Amino acid sequence: YDTKEDLITGLSGPVSSISFDITAKVLPPSDGPPPKLTDTQLQAMIIPLLADRFHLKAHLEPKIMSVYDLIVAHGGPKLKLDPSAQTGSGWNIDGSDTMKILTGKSDSISDLAAALSDEVHRQVIDKTGLTGHADITLKWSDDVAAETGGPNVISIFTAIEDQLGLKLVSSKGPVDTLVIDHVEMPSEN
Repeated sequence: YDTKEDLITGLSGPVSSISFDITAKVLPPSDGPPPKLTDTQLQAMIIPLLADRFHLKAHLEPKIMSVYDLIVAHGGPKLKLDPSAQTGSGWNIDGSDTMKILTGKSDSISDLAAALSDEVHRQVIDKTGLTGHADITLKWSDDVAAETGGPNVISIFTAIEDQLGLKLVSSKGPVDTLVIDHVEMPSEN
């Protein structure tokens, strides 16, 4: 369901406190090699497995929660957006010492908002109105550096404004949550 754990409700009983290892194979349609599937395709294949083995019944339900709106900061964006560029290749997050670096090649601002959601632990909604794709690099201090302080600490909020010309503003908005309607312990193999 591609839902963060803190956005799941209704999970109770023994299933809520046990971890499971699921081993599955994707079989090729003939004697050839297994098909190459995207993460989204693999996730879609796991849902029927959970329904079959765990009798899982769930639904997505939007709830109004705290979010961040990504807007254009005063002074305008510092990104070079290309309206004709192809969709990006995804995000890479690296960290060394106490710095974190987020990089994306030819990604949209809505892709950036999705990547930032993981880093700020809140859904980020793109309200910039910017279109096109850009190569993006964002550098900031990690949580450990922020706790210890110091002159070289850069919060992710400051980095977004200084380096990208964008800004995160606290707001309320709809967030999809996963509601577990029914789940059971799985049967043995």
